Amino acid sequence: MLPFEELGLEDLLKSFDAFDVLLLADTVTQKRISVSNKDEAVKAIIACSSSAEEIFGRQKITKKCIVNYLVAKNINFSAKWNKNELCAKVLEYWKHQYQMTCAQGSSTPASPEQSRHVNPPEAGAPHQVVYQTSPGPVTHIVNNYSTVYNQVIISPGTEKSTTGGGESTSVITNPHLQQLGETFTKWFYERWNAENPSVSYAVNDFGTHHFWDDASLLSLCLTPERIEDQCTGSAAVSEKLLSFVRDQQLMFNPNLTAEGIKVKSDPHGLVIILVCGTVHQSNRFVGIFDQMFGLIKDPAMNDNWRIKVMKLKISVTSAFSMPKLSDKSYEEIQDLERV
Repeated sequence: MLPFEELGLEDLLKSFDAFDVLLLADTVTQKRISVSNKDEAVKAIIACSSSAEEIFGRQKITKKCIVNYLVAKNINFSAKWNKNELCAKVLEYWKHQYQMTCAQGSSTPASPEQSRHVNPPEAGAPHQVVYQTSPGPVTHIVNNYSTVYNQVIISPGTEKSTTGGGESTSVITNPHLQQLGETFTKWFYERWNAENPSVSYAVNDFGTHHFWDDASLLSLCLTPERIEDQCTGSAAVSEKLLSFVRDQQLMFNPNLTAEGIKVKSDPHGLVIILVCGTVHQSNRFVGIFDQMFGLIKDPAMNDNWRIKVMKLKISVTSAFSMPKLSDKSYEEIQDLERV
């Protein structure tokens, strides 16, 4: 990648939402590099890409993003241009803006063949990310990314990493995802519980607009009889959820700590949030619940998150403390998060 492209991409990516940059870093690095903040994610994306065009081709880099960037930089363009033409304009701007800066930093400007790039790590390769000239020896080791690969999620916000010596360590990963999960959970249950007739406060914001048109809900109530129901469509899902709080007058009390919320994402933009907590009815403890939300951004609603898929399991049982996801078996978690 040319030096002026690196500077330009850094400027572009830093204008994005931190959460989107972290998701893009997961895709570009194939989750082989653990990043904990926006700056690290930007560096990882650039380090593991061979050109600006490669990053422009990513699904997260939409035409709307490029247009917003050009507007922010006061660069003229035609409203009829397609994404490729807009990206070409951005590259032209970067070349004019940054090439002089890059040339001043080196007596001999780097040619495309000598520009820095990173080869993706192969299985069994050293657990470091390196900058390398082509051809030639390793020229610089990026210590920020000298992290192990083949990481396995073991609990909310942590990963289990196996080093070359076979030892295991836990490291914090993607705190922005966890923050999204905790913020969404608090937001959702406040609005859902507000529909209970016994609640004194009113939010009046729970409805079909929170769901995709083809949203689905699978509910399972163990009372101790097994009552299973499935519905599809935003109206049906909304009505089913409202029946729990309006008709049965249930109140859902989620565990809002990291012990009660787990978040994961996939390369296609689906974010899975697992939540557990207690269920109450008229000041009486009823049991516990486990719930899964599958969220996807809606570009037609300013990229707001909408619910695509849900699971709800209510168990009438006793509990002596607030439920934790770590109390669940591996099979229970797998079944709950399966879309």
